[in-house]
Amino acid sequence: MIFGALILTISALCFTTVSGGSTKLAGPYELHFRRIEHCADEGTKEFDYDTKMNKVGKYEYAYNGKAKIPDNTQLDLALDGTAYKKMQSGQWAKTYNYKLENLCEEIQKYFPDSFQKYTEEYMKVENKCPVPGGLYKAENWTVYIQQLPMDQLEYGIYKVEAVVLRKEERLGCIELYLDVEEKASEINYG
Repeated sequence: MIFGALILTISALCFTTVSGGSTKLAGPYELHFRRIEHCADEGTKEFDYDTKMNKVGKYEYAYNGKAKIPDNTQLDLALDGTAYKKMQSGQWAKTYNYKLENLCEEIQKYFPDSFQKYTEEYMKVENKCPVPGGLYKAENWTVYIQQLPMDQLEYGIYKVEAVVLRKEERLGCIELYLDVEEKASEINYG
C-alpha cells in the first residue's frame, strides 16, 4: 500500500520490547535511520518504489521518492515485516516477524495521523482505502520521527525487511537499516 508511511511505521511493528534486567540493554531510545535498500528478491515489482530519506534535524527527515501502487487491488495486499538484529559476529539474527493482513486498512487504523498526512499531503488524494493506483512522487516531504508507539526498545543495529504480498506472491520489498540507541537525555553518568 503506502511504502513511505510504511518505512516509518514498520519499525514500530518489528521490534521486541524489553523490560528490566541488570544490564542496560533496553529502555528509552532514539532511532537513527541509516539507509533504505531494495531487497535481493523484489518479486514482481508490481508494487515498485524508489525511496531516499535524509536527516535534516534531530527528529526530522526529508523523504524523496516515488511509488508505483497497483490500481484498485490494495484490499488484498498484505505486508510481511521481519526485523533482524546485527550480532557481534556480524551476522543478522531474526528478532521479530509481523504480518499486516490488510495493509491499507491496518495502517489507516493503527497510524491514522501518518496515514492522513501521507495521503493528503504527499499523494494528494482522499484519506481513505483503497488509495487510487498510480505513480506518486515526493520531493523533500518532511517526516518527523520522534516517538514510536512503545516506550522501550532493545538497543542495537537493525535491518527491517518489508515485503508487500498478494497471497504468497511477492509484489515488492524494501530493507530499512536503523540504529536503536539509548536516549541521550536518559543517560545516567553517575
